[in-house]
Amino acid sequence: MSYRIVKIHLDKSKPEMERSITKIQLSDGTIENVSDVVQYINDELIYYFKTIEGETAVVNVVYPSQKKGYQPPYICTENSRKVLNGHNMMDLPRF
Repeated sequence: MSYRIVKIHLDKSKPEMERSITKIQLSDGTIENVSDVVQYINDELIYYFKTIEGETAVVNVVYPSQKKGYQPPYICTENSRKVLNGHNMMDLPRF
C-alpha cells in the first residue's frame, strides 16, 4: 500500500532540513509522527510525495551514525539530487 504525503511539520528548534520533520500529513488528512512512519516504511509500506514539477518522489528511512550519541532515524527523499533536481520534502507546505 502507498501513502501520499502532502504537508510536513518541523521541529522549529532545529535547522530546516529533512531530519527536522517531526510529523507528516497524508492526502486523506491523517497526521502521523515520523517515528511511526519509520516503522511503517520498515514494514514495507510506501510513502511518497509529488514534487512541484509533478514527479513522484519516494521517501526512505535514514539511520544516522551514532558516533556523537544516539540520533533517531528520520525520513528523507530518495535520490533527490540525481532524480528530482534537488527537490525534496522541504518543498511541501507546512502545518
